[in-house]
Amino acid sequence: MDIPAWISLIVTAILAIVGIAGFGWVKILKETNSLLKDQNDELRIANKELQAQHGENSKALASLQGQIDVLKSIPLVNIDTTLKQLAKFNENLAITNKKILDRLDRDAVILARDTKEAASKVAEVRKELNGS
Repeated sequence: MDIPAWISLIVTAILAIVGIAGFGWVKILKETNSLLKDQNDELRIANKELQAQHGENSKALASLQGQIDVLKSIPLVNIDTTLKQLAKFNENLAITNKKILDRLDRDAVILARDTKEAASKVAEVRKELNGS
């Protein structure tokens, strides 16, 4: 084989390799572009969903902020004072109830004694009436 034939064979081989590589490269680019397009579509859908969720979260956040503002406006010092007054009232009420119970106990003892004395006097009167 002479040199021009070798050169022709080498050039043909190089062109074949370049052609095969170029065809493969084009196929890779097409598949990559297809995958990127699919991914882009998925990202657009996800973006719309996230934007909708962001809107809902913004509304919820505004509602919570309103509740916080209401809670901040409650006079906690007044509540503390009111609770202390209520505790003092309950303490006084307990003392009063104890005094009432003590008085009722004493009165019950007196009533029992008086009832016994009255029953004894009734018995004496009956005895006198039956004996006469």
